[in-house]
Amino acid sequence: MAHACKIFVTPSRHSEWYRAGLDVERELPKLATYLGHVEVGLTYWYIEAVPELLALATKRLGSARQPGGAQ
Repeated sequence: MAHACKIFVTPSRHSEWYRAGLDVERELPKLATYLGHVEVGLTYWYIEAVPELLALATKRLGSARQPGGAQ
């Protein structure tokens, strides 16, 4: 997969996972395989500080800190 596509696909997929309520850490190996990476760590380079992604992650973190919040 071309580098430019990886830059777009990775944060987009993360945003979709957050919106769907999925466990991002469990989904990441699937994305790494799709991108052709032999190690999940190589995929982290394509995660960018996209405003929507940051807002979704912050919301998830905030609800996890609330009593009875999702983990």
